[in-house]
Amino acid sequence: MSINGDVEKNINLAILLNLKAMLQASGYEVLTTRETDTSIHDEGVEGIANQKKSDMDNRLELFNSIKGAVCISIHQNQFTDPKYHGAQMFYSDSNSKNAVLAQTLQNQFVAFLQPENQRETKLCGKELFLCYYSKNPTVMAECGFLSNPEEAALLVTEEYQQKVAFTIYSALVQYFADQKH
Repeated sequence: MSINGDVEKNINLAILLNLKAMLQASGYEVLTTRETDTSIHDEGVEGIANQKKSDMDNRLELFNSIKGAVCISIHQNQFTDPKYHGAQMFYSDSNSKNAVLAQTLQNQFVAFLQPENQRETKLCGKELFLCYYSKNPTVMAECGFLSNPEEAALLVTEEYQQKVAFTIYSALVQYFADQKH
């Protein structure tokens, strides 16, 4: 929940759907873990904790289902101090390409959307389940801080969501181009 009362999952989904449209328009095959506000836990699983585990297991299975895929988990950051702002990428050292993908994303956020952003990419461990256990290059993209009033106000606008999606899109295009060399 943002400082302004907006729900993170709605912002994430809007960015995802914009990104998907851009990638598909450029000829990329796109698989998503969701396109509506639904969990992808197995049918018949009861209890919130069990549903969350099933949902994460199913997301990981999708992340690992296509060899050579690139996986981006879109999120928004939150902190107790509202002064913090800017996108930040989290990656695991479980795949050698994760750091490169994270840095490419971070660079594009600075170049296209947040020139004042000085945040560094951040190494994570097993606490970021999908990043750590994905066999494909995977990054958790924290696109901004919902605890920052100015950034939270931007993140709920359709125009800014499209800009964030385009920034991620351009980073993926750059990453794929760099991988061919």
